[in-house]
Amino acid sequence: MQTLGLPETTEHMSFKIDARIPFGKNNLLIEVAGTDNRWHQVFSHKVRGPLLSGAADREQWRDVELNEAKRRYISALDVPQPWNPPPGTVHISGWCVDTEGEKIEAVRARVQNRTYRAIFGVPRADLVQDHPAIPSSARAVFGIGLRVPRNARHLSLELKQANGRWREFCRRKISREALVSPRKDVPRGIDFQAGTKERSRFEFWFDRPADWSKRRRYLHISGWCFAGEGPKVEALRARIGREIFPARYGIVRPDVAARLQGLSGAFGSGFFVDVIVPRNNRKLILEAKSENGKWEQFYSRRIKGPIFAPRYDDVQEKIGNYSSWIRAYDTLSRADRRQIRMHISRLSRRPLISVLLPAFNTDAQLLKRAIQSVQAQLYANWELCIVDDGSTAPHVWPLITRYGHSDRRIKTRRLDSTQHISAATNAALELATGEFVAFLDHDDELAETALYFAAVELDRNPGLKYIYSDEDKLDIEGRRCDPHFKTDWNPDLFLAQNFVSHLS
Repeated sequence: MQTLGLPETTEHMSFKIDARIPFGKNNLLIEVAGTDNRWHQVFSHKVRGPLLSGAADREQWRDVELNEAKRRYISALDVPQPWNPPPGTVHISGWCVDTEGEKIEAVRARVQNRTYRAIFGVPRADLVQDHPAIPSSARAVFGIGLRVPRNARHLSLELKQANGRWREFCRRKISREALVSPRKDVPRGIDFQAGTKERSRFEFWFDRPADWSKRRRYLHISGWCFAGEGPKVEALRARIGREIFPARYGIVRPDVAARLQGLSGAFGSGFFVDVIVPRNNRKLILEAKSENGKWEQFYSRRIKGPIFAPRYDDVQEKIGNYSSWIRAYDTLSRADRRQIRMHISRLSRRPLISVLLPAFNTDAQLLKRAIQSVQAQLYANWELCIVDDGSTAPHVWPLITRYGHSDRRIKTRRLDSTQHISAATNAALELATGEFVAFLDHDDELAETALYFAAVELDRNPGLKYIYSDEDKLDIEGRRCDPHFKTDWNPDLFLAQNFVSHLS
């Protein structure tokens, strides 16, 4: 033993080797490496392999390979929790990384003799933090949609190595008790139809819709998207045939930037787009416009609208149901409006509020709705100061002057040339005579209670210098969506982002 450079003690010297024996008579050799970096034979024996291996042998070897894979690959299942997949459609999501640092090409599930390809490569920042030495941990999340037959007893997860070989890394039992469970977990944001598609240079995620299978006439899509490599994204749009639906792109997503640390473009990657879905089966295509002006497709799927649909579909928000919240807490009855007007008459202080509205080449309908939202205020002690910032669109200034002639509370001014929003806002401020000013964009609308709530706060606390409110957005059909419920005054958040925004 001394010649091999091994210690004299026999503690911790046990070992185990699993070997596949080929058919026929073979010589089995066991060798050990010594301190001289040479291999030395320590055991030799004649063995014979069968022509065909039995079921027990195949199952044993499968267990051996699975145990080896578990030592090399680290993985976890996030959904379903607990593990109880019912019969029928099941959604599974989790992550897997190779501790040896090699790239995992793909992931799939196997039930009986059928395989189901996964969407693989979704980013997740906490894995990078937990496994900083493994580059592939940056994109290690997978999601699989599959059907579980009633007679299935096992489900296996397999990964594709760089050499093209599929290897099992996880196996779960499907118990009889689980087969009667009605529970269904759907990982939010993972579109399982994308499982067989090749990954593009774009990183993207959908917050809404959570369920693509539901038929909607008016589809609201929101999430984030940016270029993981190549030219950066400047704009997004959706397209169905020749119909194009522009998206609002560039929404600040600090949550995405925090999760995907170090990836350029993640911070301003938020978007939403509203699509009118035709009744017949059509292809929805999402495209990104790069700095070079080229539109590139990064996602597509088949969608179909309902034959009969309400004008306003319920919109399921990322957290909760905003349309239900509006019906419960922000819908005024005739009696509510009457009581609000009575309350206004009892206020000890009713300051004049000047609403500043700079406009430039605004769509006529949007500008009308902005002006009319001020005229509809339950708090009537206001003035609206509109400045046309040298619009080249011929309809803007006549529209503004028409409202100015019809309502003495509306003041108007036209700049000789375009001086942009700061100068136009300052020009509107020169028209203002109110004790307070409020800022309104030319494509925004005020809730009818907006100035009322401001006046109530000023009556309660006359020393207030600044007031800001919650806000939401309107889609192309006029539906309220994407609410932003703000915290009390937070100076740190104020320094980090546009915390106050509208209405101020």
